[in-house]
Formats: sequence, structure tokens, C-alpha cells
Amino acid sequence: MIDIDHEDSVLRTFIPLVQTAHAILKYADTHLYRKLRLSVVRFMVLQALANGAMTPSKIAHWLDRNPNGISVLVDRMKRDGLVSAERNNKDRRVVSITLMDKGREVLSQAMPVAGEIVTVLPSIMRDRRFRRKDIDDFLKE
Repeated sequence: MIDIDHEDSVLRTFIPLVQTAHAILKYADTHLYRKLRLSVVRFMVLQALANGAMTPSKIAHWLDRNPNGISVLVDRMKRDGLVSAERNNKDRRVVSITLMDKGREVLSQAMPVAGEIVTVLPSIMRDRRFRRKDIDDFLKE
């Protein structure tokens, strides 16, 4: 038997949660692109590589993306001079992706923009009528 009250509770939380997540990502993507011609995914790759080289599979895992899609993304970022890729001398199957100077420069320009995006998050959440209490109540069930 379906618990209608529980279903209503789930929907009252789930739908605004998904709508809010979508609105935040859309706002961030639009804002970063307008200011720097940079997508959120590219920003996240640059941020991940700021701490050192990574393999495409580690980048994919970090972004929670399909590794095949990361190859295309990395190729485009290489073309744009943001990252470089080098094969491991001991194991030619292993490729390390490294941040280039241009990538560091773009990342340093993007950080203040990311800060602007973070300051807008409460209003996006408020506009979506998304309340922390709804999540807390949902998680207790």
C-alpha cells in the first residue's frame, strides 16, 4: 500500500530540490560563461588540477562524469591551451593532465566570479521556495 502522506512529503522536498539544483547550475553556467566564456565543468576541471596533475579517469570520478566525455572535454581544453596531457614513460596507457599557465590565469579570474555566484545562492533558494527545514524533515523520515 502506498503511503500518500509520505509521497506528498517526498514530492514537496524532491521537486524543489531538483529545481533548485538545476537553477543554481544554470545560473552558475550562464554567469561564468558571460564573464569568462567558461563552463562550470571546465571551471571544475581547472579547480581539480590546481592541486596537481590527474588522470582523465580521476577527473571523471571527481566530476561524477563518464570517462569518455572527459576525453572530449580535455581535448578541447588542450586545444584552448588550458591544460596539457602527457603519457607516462613507464606505462604508455596512463595520461596525466596538467594545468597550463593559461589555465591558471583563467582559474584565478574565475574564482571571484565563483564567489559572486555563491553570494547569490540564498536568493535562488529563496526564489524556489526551498527551505532547509524541508530537507531536514525529509531526512528524518
